[in-house]
This record gives sequence, C-alpha cells and structure tokens, in this order.
Amino acid sequence: MASCIKKHILLIAPQYPPAINGLGDYAALLGQGLTNAGYTVHFAGLPQPTPVTVQPYWPLQANGTHLLQLVQQQQIHTVILNYSGYGYQRKGVPLWLVTALTKVKQMGVKILIFFHELYANGPLWTTAFWLHQAQKKIFKALYRLTDASFCSNGRMAALITEATPDKGRKNSCIGLFSNIPEPNQLIPWEQKQPRLMVFGHPAMRLQTYEALSQYTHHWLQLGINEIIDIGVSAEAAQIPRLPVPIKFLGVLTAEQISEELQQARFGAMVYPDALLGKSGVLAAYLSHGLFVWNGFKTAQRSEDGLVAGEHYWQLQKPVPNSVSLEKIAKQGSEWYYRHNYQQHLQHYLAFL
Repeated sequence: MASCIKKHILLIAPQYPPAINGLGDYAALLGQGLTNAGYTVHFAGLPQPTPVTVQPYWPLQANGTHLLQLVQQQQIHTVILNYSGYGYQRKGVPLWLVTALTKVKQMGVKILIFFHELYANGPLWTTAFWLHQAQKKIFKALYRLTDASFCSNGRMAALITEATPDKGRKNSCIGLFSNIPEPNQLIPWEQKQPRLMVFGHPAMRLQTYEALSQYTHHWLQLGINEIIDIGVSAEAAQIPRLPVPIKFLGVLTAEQISEELQQARFGAMVYPDALLGKSGVLAAYLSHGLFVWNGFKTAQRSEDGLVAGEHYWQLQKPVPNSVSLEKIAKQGSEWYYRHNYQQHLQHYLAFL
C-alpha cells in the first residue's frame, strides 16, 4: 500500500454536487473509495457557479492545454475520465478533450475512461443523426488513448467491441453502482410502507406518471396508498390524475433519498429494458430492496442478466396473486449486489 499512497489520481466529470449531474455524483463516490484505498484523489470539472462539495477541486478550461498543466502541477499518475460527450460540449463533440488527453498520454500518464455514453443516433431529421459520425470518431479517439476502459451494460459493451480495432479488448463491462448510498442492511419487507417511489429526471418522471395512469389497476390492487416524488420539480399540470395522493419532496440530499427509498416497497420508472444495466434509478431502487415496475412500452431483452418477472416487473403486465412481491424485490437486490459499489471499485483498483 505504501507505493500507492504516492500516486495522485485526477477524476474528471462535467460537474459535481451540488449540481445535479449523474457523472459528477459517480465521480465523487468513486473518489471517496479510492481515497479510502490510500490514493491521493483530485477532482476536475468544467466551471460551475456554485462551490462544489468535493476537494481538492480544479476548474477545468475546455481547451487542449489546461489539463496538461493540472496534471503536471499536481503530479498526477492516473487520469480517470467519466465520459458522455454532451457533458463536455453542447453538441456532444468535445474535440478539445481528445487534444488535451493526447498531450497527457504523451507524458506517460495512465488514462482510464468510464464510457457512460458513447455517441448519439437518431432519425434523419434530428441533430443526433448528423452528429453521429463526429461523436463516434471522438469515442474511437478516446478509446485509443485509454489504458483501460469501462462501461455499464452489455449493449454498450457490444458497441465498443464492434467499433474498436482490438474488438474491445481493453474494455470491461462492470455495471453501475447506485449514486444513492447503499444501506448497510435492508429493512424487512413487512416493515416497509406500501408507497410507490418515482425518482429521477423530470422528463422520465413525467413518462413514468403517464405509464402509471395507463395501467392503474396493475399497481393499485397491491395496496399502494401514496406516491413519493423526488427530484427537480416537474410540471404538475402535465401529471395525469391518479387515484392516490402524490407527495412532492423536491430535491433531497443523497442520504435523505436513501432514507425515503428504504421505507418504501415499490418503485416505478420508464427505461429501455435492454439498457436497464446503465440506469442509475434502477440501481438506486434495487440497492434499497424495492419491487420495481418498468413502464417502457416495447419489451426488450437485457444483456446484463436482468430478467423481467424475475428481477423487476413490466408495468404492462398485471402481477398475479401467485407472485411473491418480496421475492422479486429480493432477487433484484441480489442482482444489484453482484455489481455494487465495492465490486465496482475493485475493477479500478486492479488497473492502478
């Protein structure tokens, strides 16, 4: 351990708490684990108006030279980049980041990248279609610079394998831990309240309410008497009328969210089944032992071992009386804990 104490690690994310940014939340928690493991951790991100909660922190200028200056000044041994193109440039084309990391690589600094996103795609009439090739080119350039890369789900791992000359040999699919602190022990099912949690970005929460309104009888029959809404305020006028009251808690700390999740039995969301392995909301729900409904309209097969009817439930299907809600919740939690924070951290430590 004595040798690793001298190693300085620079974690890069677009923004950090108190800004609402999943990559920043992830980096802050990862940094905590690396610090506990004996490394000296620094944080860098694009300038933000409010003071950040992580230290030491360095505002990063979006140009090709400032990152190298930081690396040299702080004697950085390893750079860990949390990548999603739109986080670093509004069109998802951060050319400056490729230039900056190329200079860092030339100095012999180790580079690890977690690809939270690769590149966008979409119909002909969308900007995603026209920017697709530019974004893909940047992903490939970043991958070439890595000593090792990580991703959160099987679908993304397959895309990396397909798009890289080494067929993704440097990449590891390691899942995604919950940005909401994992409880030390789950509250027994019978002690939880028959509440339904709706958590996440406003747009996803609105989609979730729409799905809940279409299949009211599928969840109401299970005795749910209240919905708890957590997150940046959504447009209340757009939320369909539902047969139970909604309690809007707004923006809470991660610890407060964890407390609310622990007390509830149920969670709902709308997310493509094939990509559930990269959902931070699902990770939060499963890590807290909730029975999860996913209301995505088109059922898809997951490549991450997640099975509808075994680890979560598709909202379009009623829950038969013969199904044990507690068992589904437990199996979902067990799936999560094979990809939890400590398991995740070990993958990074193996490359440091």
